[in-house]
Amino acid sequence: MNLLNLQNVNFSYDDFKLSNIDFSLESGNTLGLFGPSGSGKSTILKLIAGLAQPSSGDILLNNNSIITVSPELRKIGMIFQTHALFPHLNVFENIAFGLKMKKMDKNQIFDEVTELLDLLNISHLKSRHVSELSTGESQRVAIARSLAPRPKLLLMDEPFSSLDNSLKISLRAEISNIFHNLGISAIIVSHDILDIVPFTSNILFIDNGIIVDKRNLQDIYSNPISTASAKMLGFISLNTIFAMQYTFNNFKEVFLNNNPKLHDFSEINICAHPEIMTASDDKIKNSIALKCVVVKSFYPGPNLFVTLKIIDSQEIIATNVRWVSKKVPYNGQHVFLCLVKEDLKII
Repeated sequence: MNLLNLQNVNFSYDDFKLSNIDFSLESGNTLGLFGPSGSGKSTILKLIAGLAQPSSGDILLNNNSIITVSPELRKIGMIFQTHALFPHLNVFENIAFGLKMKKMDKNQIFDEVTELLDLLNISHLKSRHVSELSTGESQRVAIARSLAPRPKLLLMDEPFSSLDNSLKISLRAEISNIFHNLGISAIIVSHDILDIVPFTSNILFIDNGIIVDKRNLQDIYSNPISTASAKMLGFISLNTIFAMQYTFNNFKEVFLNNNPKLHDFSEINICAHPEIMTASDDKIKNSIALKCVVVKSFYPGPNLFVTLKIIDSQEIIATNVRWVSKKVPYNGQHVFLCLVKEDLKII
């Protein structure tokens, strides 16, 4: 059963416009809104929460329009990037705030808040003031406070963007498990796909106020349909280097797949993800080998990676490409960027 329906929602503010936003969310599921900064993701959350009004269209919660319902009566929780905790209250009081607004019995408030403190592993923080909390602790408190009134829907706006990478990884996994176990309905907004992946594979890609792609993440990765979504997912455009090293005819010979897009270099975008690229001091058998120059090499972990540029150009073509030859490369060395035909995406 659909919990939430957005039906042809439009919104404009100054020079920005959201156009024909149309999607639904089933009860107990999570949906990811993914796209570049300024694309309209957070605005969609504000429209759902009642913090902004659409110029046209409708928003339904449990099949009832909530366009004219005030924010506090929508029973929708929201987690902000900035946590938005009350600085004059301690942790327990912050989490209890929404329950007090509902005029809940004091004993019930104590039980509800205690349960959430245990659930988020912050019982030891209950008497601390906000100023005494770390960033990660503040986010846990913000999540607990949002869950306390038992909202029908939880909206999360870039909830992990202020955390360091190691804390992000652990908190994303922990919170997504809690959501799954409790059957929470949620929408998470992020420009970082790694923030969304632990929660859901159902993605809406938003760009310039328009839903560009509405598929699961595996399909978007396997076959990106726009250069904007490919770029956000980390794909690298290889047009320049292909155009310099291939004529159009021999490019088509390499891609013997009768792709209707293959009629003009200027009208296609050839992309690949760095994770499937390798670099070597010699051509790798059965690969497409493109000549490049090493800009730098580095060890982010157990494997050596290189940054490459096009020969006789200052254009960086790829970063974080795994080096597979035994001998460590030197800056300025001519090497090969090796690709598997099947891993290239033509948009």
